[in-house]
Amino acid sequence: MIFVAVSITVASPILIEISNSLKISVALTGLLFTFLSIGYISGAALNSFVCKYIERKHVYRAVLFAQFALFLIFAISKNIYIAFASFFMLGICCGFLDVIVNTIIVEMFRGNPGISLNLTHMFFGLGAFLGPTISSQVVGGGLDWSFAVFIVAGLVLINFVLSLFLRIPLSDNYVGRKPLATPGLKESSNPNHGRILPKLDTGLLLLIIFAFFAMAATQQGFSAWMPSFLRIERGYSSILAGQSLSFFWAMLSIGRLIVGIISRRIRLEKIVILLSFFCFIFAFISVYSSNKVLAFASFLLMGAFHSGIWPSLLAMGSIYFKERNNFVISILSAVGSLGGLFAVSFISFVYKNTDNLQLGLSIVASFIFIAFIILVVFYLINRARINAKVQVN
Repeated sequence: MIFVAVSITVASPILIEISNSLKISVALTGLLFTFLSIGYISGAALNSFVCKYIERKHVYRAVLFAQFALFLIFAISKNIYIAFASFFMLGICCGFLDVIVNTIIVEMFRGNPGISLNLTHMFFGLGAFLGPTISSQVVGGGLDWSFAVFIVAGLVLINFVLSLFLRIPLSDNYVGRKPLATPGLKESSNPNHGRILPKLDTGLLLLIIFAFFAMAATQQGFSAWMPSFLRIERGYSSILAGQSLSFFWAMLSIGRLIVGIISRRIRLEKIVILLSFFCFIFAFISVYSSNKVLAFASFLLMGAFHSGIWPSLLAMGSIYFKERNNFVISILSAVGSLGGLFAVSFISFVYKNTDNLQLGLSIVASFIFIAFIILVVFYLINRARINAKVQVN
């Protein structure tokens, strides 16, 4: 998760430098994130099918090596078309990696998905802290932005080498050879073997999907454009703007650790409702406050309250649809990236046509309030169903 996050966030603080190198506008350079999101959607959607016929360990390692090669190509070429193509392919890699890791965690810790996923995504936050830190320090030190990409490529290569020594379990829906027998387990560890999978509760799934879309739109829109907003609209230096994103993700890591702990005592539905409400409040303050300190602090607090929403919604999906984990996690991951794609592209469109980053960010901030409303509806419907079952019994 650390290296997936580094890959996604390394370019955000140096978007202006990349645009100068590619000789295009900052708004057009923002399309890098659009291509990244399109690729991510493709990778996340394809993962369930690919891992059904190819062992997960081979997919994982192949994707890591491809990611390493693509970062090198992007850093060396400095061509607009190669840059867009590289980010599209990098998105595919990230989509595969994200779903594979999340699915393995859910399969390994079926009894505590809220805790396990929040703690796993804490490391995503650490990686997202590392990415902007690398890029902002490289550019702030007077080096070319490509050096930051070379560093990330080196980290991915290390991850690839380490993966050669990892034992990566087969996917639950893998139809190839059976996994090796394990003492204390039945011959086949595939829980779906030999029986028809249950139908999905479409209503609840759609509510989680819509909430996931809205939540991801706010997170990815802000993480992609907020550093540029702070530099252009608030006069921040490249280093300070990059650090704002690094600390934003650091707060997400801390928040996910806390949410993982409290989820043992408080239902995830209640947690995500509370988090989404306060995330909305601080998102708007960060955009509209003219006070640099307050804007900076609000951006960090937005990260803190946004922290547990993503992994908690994934956990809710695995709880309510536990026998379709691979499918549901793939769908939610793809939908999350679709939300990010929409948000990043929308902000880029608004900025290109109005020269006003604040407008685009404020509209995207309202999406987390939409997520709040959806989650309240989800909670009320679910409670009504539980009460109805109790009365029947």
